[in-house]
Amino acid sequence: MQKRIKCMKFPEGVEYDWKDDAGEYATRIWKWWKGRKDKFRANGLAVRLAVLVQLSSCSVERVFSQLELIRRRFVLVLVIISV
Repeated sequence: MQKRIKCMKFPEGVEYDWKDDAGEYATRIWKWWKGRKDKFRANGLAVRLAVLVQLSSCSVERVFSQLELIRRRFVLVLVIISV
């Protein structure tokens, strides 16, 4: 976290809590979990699968955009046929 504070050039004298930094928070959780993954094997598999889940919804947005285009073309074809 100290490296991030220096890189981002935050004002000096302001105290930062690691819980407010998403990257630091995730790093600490991951380090905590790595030491305990063998103790909880089933949970370890679940955590690994959860970590692999894509955080971005870009692929979902792409599918909805494609469906919207298909719907618009279908409506246009129906209007042309009905005329």
